[in-house]
Amino acid sequence: MRYFKVLLVVAVVYLVYVLVSGILVFYIIRPEPAKAVDIQFKETNERVSLIDRPSDAWQARVDLISRAQETIDIAYYAFHGGESVDLFVGLLLDAADRGVQVRFLMDGVANGIRFEPEIYRVLVAHPNIEFAFYEPLHVLQPWTWHNRMHDKIIVVDGEVAMMGGRNIGDKYFTDDVPSLSIDRDVMVFKGDTGQDDTYLLSQLANHFTDLWTSDYSVVQTRTFSASKQEEILRQQAEFVQKTHQKTTADPNLTQWYAKSHPVRGASFVTNPLGRFYKEGVVWEYLLALTKQAEKSIIIQTPYIIPTVQMREDMEQQMPDDEVATNLLTNSLASTNNLIANSGYQNNRQEIIDQGTQIYEFQPNEAQFHTKAIIIDERISAIGTFNMDSRSAYLNTESMFIFDSPSLAAELLSNIEVDYGQQIVAVDEDNPADQSDYSSAKYVVSRLLQPIARLFAPFL
Repeated sequence: MRYFKVLLVVAVVYLVYVLVSGILVFYIIRPEPAKAVDIQFKETNERVSLIDRPSDAWQARVDLISRAQETIDIAYYAFHGGESVDLFVGLLLDAADRGVQVRFLMDGVANGIRFEPEIYRVLVAHPNIEFAFYEPLHVLQPWTWHNRMHDKIIVVDGEVAMMGGRNIGDKYFTDDVPSLSIDRDVMVFKGDTGQDDTYLLSQLANHFTDLWTSDYSVVQTRTFSASKQEEILRQQAEFVQKTHQKTTADPNLTQWYAKSHPVRGASFVTNPLGRFYKEGVVWEYLLALTKQAEKSIIIQTPYIIPTVQMREDMEQQMPDDEVATNLLTNSLASTNNLIANSGYQNNRQEIIDQGTQIYEFQPNEAQFHTKAIIIDERISAIGTFNMDSRSAYLNTESMFIFDSPSLAAELLSNIEVDYGQQIVAVDEDNPADQSDYSSAKYVVSRLLQPIARLFAPFL
């Protein structure tokens, strides 16, 4: 009984410590108001290919990794399960077997690999693969729990790269899943004018290096016994064999380059690295983009949960009233993140009152996970940023901003084709959620709304 009381006291003290240092401190300090920024577009001859379809997104990764001859730098937030995870690991092992030097960085908490010890071992044990976690869980430093790496990056040989909103898992790459995650990537190619034009590629590669070399990244090293090494070698061979059997690659990236767009100018923006509230650099750039709009703004985001500071920023940098602003996000039926959707429900009417036309994605067998902004049918921002406090101030995030009318035209066409029959307008005349959700989901969502309001800074 005495030991139980001691353990109980320790547990209570720890919970209070977590409450103060991991939660309350984020209410005591506040993010800085967004600064007005002047977006500078760099002239570049690079080209960009839009990758929207799930099957295309998978094949593009197969082709891209198979192309590697010297280096692959990869950063991902999480593995989400399924055969595609095994095949993706097999692609990396196959590249490493060819002598390619692989650096693979995953978020230290959300990675999903902790439940896949075999995958962890085959990656860590390969001599040509360095595997690292960004900000692993520190049980005695609760304030670090919010410093998450949300980037999704692949850079191959410094010549071609992919970035976007997809993690790795079957729900991103195949329709044959209970709940498809609809998302978007872009592939960037170096210039084809005879010049060594790699502005965007260099910016993305530098960002990866900053992540990799930061104090928050911890390279994983393990020593295995001789018998375990033999087992791991066999497992590595099995991963590679399975990948050879189930994938066919075009390392020339023929179809992706053929559908690529020229870019008049471009920018690449990231949040700074650090704990506690970061300067909201990506948020500032996106606000500046929308403020400069002359005709139209289309925002695609799975979550929109503006905090008090974010709402104040938006009021300060609102576009002109004549600019048509449209927002596409998840309905209650399509969302797979109920507390985030509850946070959106808390703010939906205010967003409508500000003059934004909201469209909600309806299917309950799919979820909307795309992050993009299209300005005046010309400027496109694509990457990892959600319209919430986590993306604005807590996570690492990255966005490409392209000045390319043809890319924007393909984006707008895909929105019409892919979502035209699956979205419903929500406005003053039609304020109710029209999606087909269960009564249980509705009840849980309503119960979560006050919780979402309280914990909005962390959603």
